[in-house]
Amino acid sequence: VDAVYVATSSFASCAVRAMGQVVCWGSDGSGLLGIGGTGAAASFKATPQAVVGLTTAVSVHGGDSHFCARTAKGEAHCWGWAAWGQLGHGKLQTDYAKAAESFESKPVQVAGVATTDRLWVSGSTVCARAVDEKVSCWGRNDWGQVGNGKAATDYATGKVSGQPNAANIPVLQGAAQIVGDRFHRCVRSAKGVVGCWGRTTHGALGIGESGKNTYVPSPLIVNLVGSATELLAGGFEGSVASYGFTCA
Repeated sequence: VDAVYVATSSFASCAVRAMGQVVCWGSDGSGLLGIGGTGAAASFKATPQAVVGLTTAVSVHGGDSHFCARTAKGEAHCWGWAAWGQLGHGKLQTDYAKAAESFESKPVQVAGVATTDRLWVSGSTVCARAVDEKVSCWGRNDWGQVGNGKAATDYATGKVSGQPNAANIPVLQGAAQIVGDRFHRCVRSAKGVVGCWGRTTHGALGIGESGKNTYVPSPLIVNLVGSATELLAGGFEGSVASYGFTCA
């Protein structure tokens, strides 16, 4: 009844209550509810449960199988599945065979992100803007989603690529909005300039490239007619192909 912010993930939902408490319900697989459970795939809660230790939250944001919350002090806390480094606590599971074992069932604070005024979560990648307008990102980076100019996943040997610590992305400073899906990201500046990065499949970046197995690890400017006031992005991942789109 007193929810002020709501977010969803793949199998669970969370809300911030008026007094700052975070509650979640749904599947607790991989610790998705943040209640300190076992993380068993079959575990769930059909009614809202209090997330451990979060009492001053102002927003909560859902990714593929994790959540992140921002507190009144500007701290970022994340919980749930952690294989790609999406919790920002310095841990990364590089072996696909063991990825399901990597999770945190209680919130962990993201190091180096202490004065955040915005959080953006898409797929398994997170970006945070500080009050000085600097932007840091962390998490899944197999197609350059973090935007730090790096991307390296060797699927042949089963190695995961992620950024487990918050990395400052200078080109994103002053971002007004960041959107995306599992494989690409786009940013809108306060002046309406749009830049995109990540996987180029089906032209999702708007930069004239559409290669199936190509990517751009740092933002490139999208040539728009006029200035953007809002961005929308999404995508679909199937067994054969993935599709992404962006609208401005």
